[in-house]
Amino acid sequence: MSKSRDYTFYKSEELYDWGGNVLPRNLCDKLQVGDIVRLCLEYPNGCWQKFYFEIIKIDYYKYGNTSKPRKFHGKVLDIYCILPDHDWKVISPDHVTTFRKEDILELPGWNNGFNPLTQPNLKIINRERHKQSVINCHRSNDEFNKIQNKKNKLNQIIKDFRDKLNAKYPNPNLDSNDNLYSIKKLRNYLLEELELQDSQLKDLDWKGLEELYVISNVSEENICKILDNYENKNLLT
Repeated sequence: MSKSRDYTFYKSEELYDWGGNVLPRNLCDKLQVGDIVRLCLEYPNGCWQKFYFEIIKIDYYKYGNTSKPRKFHGKVLDIYCILPDHDWKVISPDHVTTFRKEDILELPGWNNGFNPLTQPNLKIINRERHKQSVINCHRSNDEFNKIQNKKNKLNQIIKDFRDKLNAKYPNPNLDSNDNLYSIKKLRNYLLEELELQDSQLKDLDWKGLEELYVISNVSEENICKILDNYENKNLLT
């Protein structure tokens, strides 16, 4: 078995599965002997090649009461090497190397009729992946709810102002678009005034204003001030 090497490992910022989905890097701490990983080898001449390696030994940290792997030993597999001498020009078919978790590019989890890869530890890995996906889902839902709540607040400001005007100046056709304080007229006035304040807001529509309000580029204080001006210009003259 050859252990000499004239290459370095390409270190990707992300860890992927076979489908190109990003995985949390700490999944590498769950790997066991027999698991398969993919490494990208870079050569002095600028060439690179990806190979699958079967983990044949793991060195763990000795101190700190930790079971995290420090270094992996892996034997190259002939995955994708279909033609004679294909890829073996740059690496021996019995090559063994050592690598760390930051060197791992991919954790494959596939198994089919052509060059099947089996992952003895796949159930543990998939359990960790599912746990992470649940966390991400909750995080995404929380973020979505925060955005939606802020958009709802903007619309509520308009409705509250409309209701205030209706209490002061009762109008039986409250929801008519021709009404001086219909929701549509108040929205349009707000958009026009914002455009006068900032030419970059030209052609801004209501959906766009909601987005700007979410990221605090348009303040609630300014919106209320514009609406108060609307009453002064249209209803108190």
